[in-house]
Amino acid sequence: MTRFLRRRPSPALVLAIIALFISLGGVASGLAGRGTVFSDDIVNSTVKSKDVKSDTLTGDDILESSLQGLQDREDLLFATVTKVDGEFAVVPERSRGAVVVARTVAGYFEVEFTRDVSSCTWLATAGNTGIGTDAWAATTRAPRANQPKTRLAVVVFNQNGIQVDPAAIFVEVLCPS
Repeated sequence: MTRFLRRRPSPALVLAIIALFISLGGVASGLAGRGTVFSDDIVNSTVKSKDVKSDTLTGDDILESSLQGLQDREDLLFATVTKVDGEFAVVPERSRGAVVVARTVAGYFEVEFTRDVSSCTWLATAGNTGIGTDAWAATTRAPRANQPKTRLAVVVFNQNGIQVDPAAIFVEVLCPS
């Protein structure tokens, strides 16, 4: 044992020990902050949704001003329509630029907006009552002749092609700037 203590470790052993400690530290030791990953630490398209643990992010983790969604665009109008006291109505807190909705016949609705929507792009979806219910389709129609260009028609069909009233309608209108 005393013979072992008198010998100095060889340069190869020193390098091997250093390499061992570096490998035990892992690649995270190269990141700038402790437990922090910055966007330039990640190669584009390498982190997928399956890599993020579910229900771990909170509102405090997200800087809302960094979110640049379509809903922040002034050229986007949208309407959420649901039944209120048996009548279809626009939900103001979930709409932008939508004023009122009128149901003409079953499955046919006209949504009134605050501006001309005749040269815009339209998209509509219809909600049913829940998972496992029949599929429905919603289509948009241009404003009718002799009607204000601020109106957009939405027609909702069931799987048999019959016009039906949905539980809710969502209309998105993207207008050229």
